[in-house]
Amino acid sequence: MATRSSVTATELILEAVACSDGLDRQALAHELDLPMGTVTSISAGLVRSGRLVEREPEPGRLGRRGRPPVKLGVPGPMRTVGVVVWSEGRVRGLVCGYDGRPLQSRSFGLDPARSVEENPGVSAALALAAGRELEPGLATPDRIVVGVPAPYQAGIGIPWASPLDDSADRPRFGQWLRSDPAARLGERFGVPVQIENDANLGALGELRFGAGREHRDLIYIKMGQRSIGAGLILDGRLIRGASGFAGELAHIHIDDDGALCVCGSRGCLSRRVGQTIVDAVQSAYDEPVSFASIRDLAAAGETEIGRASCRERV
Repeated sequence: MATRSSVTATELILEAVACSDGLDRQALAHELDLPMGTVTSISAGLVRSGRLVEREPEPGRLGRRGRPPVKLGVPGPMRTVGVVVWSEGRVRGLVCGYDGRPLQSRSFGLDPARSVEENPGVSAALALAAGRELEPGLATPDRIVVGVPAPYQAGIGIPWASPLDDSADRPRFGQWLRSDPAARLGERFGVPVQIENDANLGALGELRFGAGREHRDLIYIKMGQRSIGAGLILDGRLIRGASGFAGELAHIHIDDDGALCVCGSRGCLSRRVGQTIVDAVQSAYDEPVSFASIRDLAAAGETEIGRASCRERV
């Protein structure tokens, strides 16, 4: 793979613009750590040659502090990327613009009696993400990004086998991720596939579109009903660690006598966190609460959730 030192400033600018929904020259200089004069000169040549185009701000998106700067983009129809994510026992397929906006989205159920690879819902989500139901005027997705709620290393897959990995009540990823299936999925659906841990993807999303936009270093904490994880961004780059599993909070050991975990160890944080949160918050409410209802209450600004959690810790 080419190193940054062997890549020209022109190639860096082209790649950065191609992997975005459009960038202005100041943003390019900041993101690529290049002099503003260099970016201005090179981008002008790329616009003249037709390799990049200038796009005026869309109506209704004018800022309060004056007219937004002109963005540079690649010519042609809006570029898209396919996304597949798991959440609360369902799988969701999306086609998104490079600005992060969902253009098409649909959620599919999972058959608990089948492995992930044999699940019709997974195939349907991948097909939608590949652009099989694409609306007119949208470009075929450049690639499909599959977010998985499990430790994952590209080219290798998940790092362990476990008797709990394919439990009957909530099938996990089984043999599907025991080795990296990206290449064969790409051949099947006709679009390159990239698989990544979902907490890492969340960290990248916050860096590009969310609370981390003004920061070079951040830690993204993901808490789900059955899992907890973290994505680490240092100096603007995703950190996976030497073995690819940096930030795996779910498998920190906290209880010598804890339940068996999918990783093969006992007492991992992931085996405790979901029910612990529910138990801590339940004391503050007369009606039964679930992880989903706690999430909704927190999003609505319900302060009693925080108080209940603090009382539990004390």
